[in-house]
Amino acid sequence: YQDANQIPAWATGAIAAATQRKIVVNYPNLAQLTPNRNASRAEVAAFVYQALVNAGTAEAIPSPYIVSGTLDSPL
Repeated sequence: YQDANQIPAWATGAIAAATQRKIVVNYPNLAQLTPNRNASRAEVAAFVYQALVNAGTAEAIPSPYIVSGTLDSPL
């Protein structure tokens, strides 16, 4: 992420894991995580849905805003 330096050290592992599992949904900019602001209801809903997809209990919905990659190279 372009703003990876703003991610608190305690959160980097969890964010990296969520990114690798395609749980992170970034709208409108895939390259910006903006980790220090509050998440909207829509963002939380998208995150939960992607977690269900990752668990195999929901059908994947194609989206250009689903991040795939790693924390060092998310795109």
